[in-house]
Amino acid sequence: MITIAEEGINQMVLSMDEIINAICLHTAERTGVRPTDVQVELSWDEEYGYAGNYG
Repeated sequence: MITIAEEGINQMVLSMDEIINAICLHTAERTGVRPTDVQVELSWDEEYGYAGNYG
């Protein structure tokens, strides 16, 4: 789970699957392909946090 929050703003907790689905939907809409045709890979780095590749 990933928590997104700033001071004074409601907290949002997203699972990794929800993030991947959102990336697939957004990329598909922008590029005119089906969401199932988009591949997403997330990784974790201790220094930088989450990183992702899609295509």
